[in-house]
Amino acid sequence: MLPDDELFALQDQLLEHPAAGDIIPGGKRGGLRIIYFWVTQAGTIILCRVYAKNEQEDLGKSEVRQILQQLDP
Repeated sequence: MLPDDELFALQDQLLEHPAAGDIIPGGKRGGLRIIYFWVTQAGTIILCRVYAKNEQEDLGKSEVRQILQQLDP
């Protein structure tokens, strides 16, 4: 989906400004939707999913549950 250099730039941006994005729903038309989990106490960001908005609408409840299950140790 993203070339390595763009993925690294995205990761750097999230690390520097983890609260900068819009909370679902929202965001600008077009482009990418980036789903991540920010563990504030640990200073950790887990990149869960990146997808083009023109390829998929908002995540469904089952997809959100699946992501949450993967995050739960």
